[in-house]
Order: sequence, then structure tokens, then C-alpha cells
Amino acid sequence: MSEVWEWSLPTGGVLQVFEDRKRAGASSVTFSVKGLERHVAQLAGRGIHALDTSQSDQVRIAIVQDPDGNQV
Repeated sequence: MSEVWEWSLPTGGVLQVFEDRKRAGASSVTFSVKGLERHVAQLAGRGIHALDTSQSDQVRIAIVQDPDGNQV
């Protein structure tokens, strides 16, 4: 994402804000979990499939969408 801002919170956690013109008016929520592949498999077993996955040296990301079109 070219337009992303991120702040580390003093008691833990991170706040990240980014621009996505295609999704204006919708929201995105990010959860940090251990065992991402296991969670993705559990969601797929319930009919909720990852729209996209990516990986860097620090993180692995899976994006899913709720029925209202919000990214989780």
C-alpha cells in the first residue's frame, strides 16, 4: 500500500490507517493471531475464503470479507 500510516501504541498493538479509494465508505479491521494458516483453514471450513494472502519477513496476511463487504 503506497498510502499507509502506522503508529505503535504504548501498551501494545498498532494503529494503521490507509487509503483505498475503491473501498470508500467501507471499513477494514485487522487482527493479529498466531497460527494464521490454521485460522484460514477454519474459516474456509465455514465457507469464508481468503480474498488475498501476502507475506513479508515480518508478517503474513490473509484478507477475508464479511457479508457487508468490510475487510477483516
